[in-house]
Amino acid sequence: MSYLFQTLQSRIIILIVMVAIPGLAGMFYDSFIEREHAINAAINQAVNTAKTHSKVQANLIDKTRLFLKNLSEFEAVQQPSSPQCSSFLASVLKVNSNYVNIGVPRDGGQLLCNAQPMKSAINVYDRPYIQKAIASRDFSIGEFQIDRATNLASVNFAYPVIDSEQGTLVGLVVAVISLQWWSEILSESYLPEHTVAFITDSENNIIAAYPTNENLLGAHLEAINSASERTIPVTDGTAFLSNGPYQRVYVKETANKSRSLTLS
Repeated sequence: MSYLFQTLQSRIIILIVMVAIPGLAGMFYDSFIEREHAINAAINQAVNTAKTHSKVQANLIDKTRLFLKNLSEFEAVQQPSSPQCSSFLASVLKVNSNYVNIGVPRDGGQLLCNAQPMKSAINVYDRPYIQKAIASRDFSIGEFQIDRATNLASVNFAYPVIDSEQGTLVGLVVAVISLQWWSEILSESYLPEHTVAFITDSENNIIAAYPTNENLLGAHLEAINSASERTIPVTDGTAFLSNGPYQRVYVKETANKSRSLTLS
């Protein structure tokens, strides 16, 4: 064995290896640094894009709240048992394409006033967002659901209808937004090329996806991105790296207390 290290050839090989090791180590280190820089650049772009578009989603919710607040003050809406209520809402729905239905359930959940014709009696009191709006007398947002009046996958919004004279709760005015419409809004948001985005409810169920994929609506976000290499804290949100041959950076940004935008 000692003879091998005494030959000129073996000494040259050893010398080459000794010279090459620092170079290889430097290459690996440079690759690691470049990868970290690329990840940080992707995170920064994702964070900035997510912040911008989460504000868009928050504005949509704020507009719905104001729309329902104004609607609750109309005389027809304050009398949900009257036939004039349904005809009034039908007229309102025609000029508000954001919504697929508008209704006014009584404080017991009976839906007597509805913009869309109903085939049978409907009671929505068991919906958590309905109970929350009744208890708090304030605006509330539902989760992913199949709307009973339209039979569409939707997210519903409710606002209390208060009797203008007695101050008692008459019922709630409810707006129904289909998940298809929400995905269309996301697709028109001029997101950067190769972006993947999801809007989720408070239970982390997907209510909109970009690129549009109706098969994902209602699915839990963790089922789509079950594995991550590591989690990275960012301002007002969370970033994480996905596993797989095509690694992506995901950033979760909160639009409001019940809605989040996850973007990669």
